[in-house]
Amino acid sequence: MRGQGDRLSKYALPAAAILLSALVGLVIPLLFGGNQRPSEPWTPPSPTATATATATAAPTATETSTAMPASTWTPAPSPTASPEAPPETPTPAAAPPEIRAQVTANGLNLREAPGSTSAIVGSAEEGDSFLVTGRTQDGAWLRVCCVGEREVWLSAAYVNLTGAAEAAPVVP
Repeated sequence: MRGQGDRLSKYALPAAAILLSALVGLVIPLLFGGNQRPSEPWTPPSPTATATATATAAPTATETSTAMPASTWTPAPSPTASPEAPPETPTPAAAPPEIRAQVTANGLNLREAPGSTSAIVGSAEEGDSFLVTGRTQDGAWLRVCCVGEREVWLSAAYVNLTGAAEAAPVVP
């Protein structure tokens, strides 16, 4: 009899596997959407909300804000050493108004110093204009700029001035 049992177990195990596969293949579709028609695509069932109890700590009082803005605290400024103001730069005195001397005679002698006995260093023609840089105490002679990059003197009797000669500094 030993031969029959071996034959039974030889075919029984594969047959049982096939039967089990067919059963699973039929039962699972019936359990999960077997009522759907073959033409409709399968959709999974929608999730269901389940209430679960969760242990929480004892309630505590919390402060809730109202419609009023929260106040903010701003610390008072601490005293700091401020740098000393820089010393004021003296404002230069306003430049004296420009005084110009326009020559009214041809061949006016330009001299090294005030006076008719001083050395002649050049001459000016009628219409020449010079910047007045000084004068004698009596205003008879004017120091003008410049002939050959140097100041020279001319007689005030032979020029017309633009500006007041008294505004020019007295040169000793």
